[in-house]
Amino acid sequence: MTDSRLDIGIEQSQRVLDQQLSSVDQLQTKIGVLLGFDATSLAVIFSVGRAWLVSHRLIWVISALALIASAVIFAASLALEDYLISPRPDWLVGLLNDENMQLDAIKEELIGNFAGAYQENKKLILQRFVLVNWAIALMIIGLSVFVIGVLIQ
Repeated sequence: MTDSRLDIGIEQSQRVLDQQLSSVDQLQTKIGVLLGFDATSLAVIFSVGRAWLVSHRLIWVISALALIASAVIFAASLALEDYLISPRPDWLVGLLNDENMQLDAIKEELIGNFAGAYQENKKLILQRFVLVNWAIALMIIGLSVFVIGVLIQ
């Protein structure tokens, strides 16, 4: 590959990885907001539920359990933070200090490193989305059961 093609490859790979990590930050913010909403809903159910508990115990328990489960899943998805930020400084310094490596070979290694980090991060993002979708579903179920229970009363 020519030098300018490798430079373009490095720039584009870095741009794509930066965008990916930026979207991860945005997703993390949204998860935090959803977790806060979930916790607030749970607090409302517990405060309203005390007076309501005797006559509608099953509805209250189902709502509370669904919201607690969704809060735990939201928290678990926030714990997924093993994203690869490429290149690792120690790896890059080692590569640059290798006297036997040509500049083109270093650039090719760098592009490969960016691509590998992108693929690994993609897997983690998918895991996080699966968890978030389950948590949202449980939160909707918990709130729906509670609202329906209140309306039936």
